[in-house]
Amino acid sequence: MEQYSSSIMWDTAPITTSSGALQLFGKVRGEQSMNLHDRHQILIKRADAYKNQAAGAVNDRYRPKYHVAPSVNWMNDPNGLVYFQGKYHVFYQYHPFSPYQGPMHWGHVVSDDLVHWSELPIALAPSEDYDENGCFSGSAVVHAGKLYLFYTGHSDSKSPKEVQCMATSDDGGVSFRKHPLNPIISSPPSEASEDFRDPKVWKHNDNWYMVLGTGKNGHGRAVLYQSKNLLDWDYVSVINQSNGVQGYNWECPDVLPFGRKSVFLVSPEGMENCSNLYMVGDLNYETGEFTTEHTARLDEGQDFYAAQSFQDDSGRTIGFGWMNTWGTSMPSQQDGWSGALTLPRRLELNPNGQLLSLPVAEMMKLRSNELLTRCNVLLTPRSRNPLQAVRGIQLEIEIEYDLDETDADCFGMKFRCAEDGSEESVLKFDRLKSELEFYRSHSGAGDTTSSTCTVDRGDELLHLQIFLDTSSIEIFVNHGVKVMTNRIYPMPTSDRLEVFSGKGKTLIKALKIWELQP
Repeated sequence: MEQYSSSIMWDTAPITTSSGALQLFGKVRGEQSMNLHDRHQILIKRADAYKNQAAGAVNDRYRPKYHVAPSVNWMNDPNGLVYFQGKYHVFYQYHPFSPYQGPMHWGHVVSDDLVHWSELPIALAPSEDYDENGCFSGSAVVHAGKLYLFYTGHSDSKSPKEVQCMATSDDGGVSFRKHPLNPIISSPPSEASEDFRDPKVWKHNDNWYMVLGTGKNGHGRAVLYQSKNLLDWDYVSVINQSNGVQGYNWECPDVLPFGRKSVFLVSPEGMENCSNLYMVGDLNYETGEFTTEHTARLDEGQDFYAAQSFQDDSGRTIGFGWMNTWGTSMPSQQDGWSGALTLPRRLELNPNGQLLSLPVAEMMKLRSNELLTRCNVLLTPRSRNPLQAVRGIQLEIEIEYDLDETDADCFGMKFRCAEDGSEESVLKFDRLKSELEFYRSHSGAGDTTSSTCTVDRGDELLHLQIFLDTSSIEIFVNHGVKVMTNRIYPMPTSDRLEVFSGKGKTLIKALKIWELQP
């Protein structure tokens, strides 16, 4: 039994879940006489206390050094991305009581520079009957100098099981009060199903808009709402929907304005070999309909889901994604934690209608030591590895190949190689197919599935910017036209690099490698 005041007490008897994890759920004693905010804050304090105590038992062998990751237990979707009062705020889906998915809370970190992050108290916890099984994903906006959070309340015992809720902060974005009139949207429209979640809110002219993910009759779709005051919401329309092969349910929709064009992001459930999409087109705010002109994957890797964007004070559009996805192996769960977010990525729409994703410029602050600079390196199958002396786990690699001067059938690079050859992660460009392939069959623990993306050869240069962290690799292709994100889990001693050429010759026009130090 623990106590934060003489009148409020709770039961801390552990409950064993089906996964074997211990949780500290239970009703707050005396909650009938407690107001909504006090009850919520007590549950947050309980979760924070347990989190802080459990963090001491975590094994950090796979922990990334410069990505946002939980200090302990489970993380998934990025939520509530916002620039507020001079700081970048990132919230995320968080289960503080085990490294497995459970009743969702909102974790919270802040940064001055998108590189160095500080953990704040948990922002949201399940505390009411409408969100008793989780405060699911959502977004944040700033209005009249105050920070607003919008999230989906989930209750397995109710119908509808998912409703939309709001919380606000009176202390600069540290603690949050759930609105007494929650849920602000209490049921889905007839055009949606009970899978009705992940509100993304933004302002256009004098109106606020909210897009939500759902599905109907086996086809994913998103629905649009409109409000004048952030509290009273009117249903508008089905804003976008599957073309028949884009999944049975849509999650984490987002709308990004780029001048006269808009970009629609979504994470489809049940789409074959695809867990993220972007669509470029036109959003008609009068009819609430999005007309798609071009569709592509936002990330071509195996570990990218639930992307969300925001604009900072300079007008940049910046996005994060969950650097995992559902159904994948997560070896760090046995170490007491799970999940990470991608690097923050600057999102831009180019004249060809492609959404570019590039690491924000602030990532250059991590460059602590330039390990290698080489130009015009000619490789053949018999060449000595020019990276033989380079070692590292946290690295940035920038490499440009001259395809005009290359006649090899394939070429590429190997990362996190073991001295005895037992571990390696391989990036290979098939010149004849113009395909970039990433192989994880010998990447240590975790999944072994590969990733492939087609590359437009353009001006006959292949430019790659690669970020390696303890258990991840992010590959930005041709200045962000394509990205491949994958998790890898090699041994700490696997820290070697190699470049190679297949049959023929390969010309590396430029190569730089930096050690990264947060």
